[in-house]
Amino acid sequence: MNRQARRQWSAELSRENKRWPHDLVEVPQDQWPPSASAVRIQPQRTLRSRHFLVQIFPAEPGATRITVNRTEIDRRGGWADGITWEQLQDIKRQCGYAEAQAVEIYPPDSAVVHDANMRHLWILDTPVGVTL
Repeated sequence: MNRQARRQWSAELSRENKRWPHDLVEVPQDQWPPSASAVRIQPQRTLRSRHFLVQIFPAEPGATRITVNRTEIDRRGGWADGITWEQLQDIKRQCGYAEAQAVEIYPPDSAVVHDANMRHLWILDTPVGVTL
């Protein structure tokens, strides 16, 4: 993507972001982003705020996956990075998992897929006996 196209897309996203509230709201399925319909496993829910796009995927054995990305792009044309622990905790809360435990997994190098700056939380069905 060339610089002019990035600037135009960034400006469009900035205008679109202003239309969304600060807290996450449910996005009707007919308004899900095109990439949501192209993935192998379809999300159960999609939520959006001014700053984040969140997809909740069906429960896998023992966990439900939440995928989070920012709604801004960086200077290279990819999704902006830099989602903090506090933001992830708040997103987990807003998705209805305030009292659930979640983990973020760092896979072996051979299994890394880095197509975009996204974070993935797995909401655990069974709490781990750890007190922090």
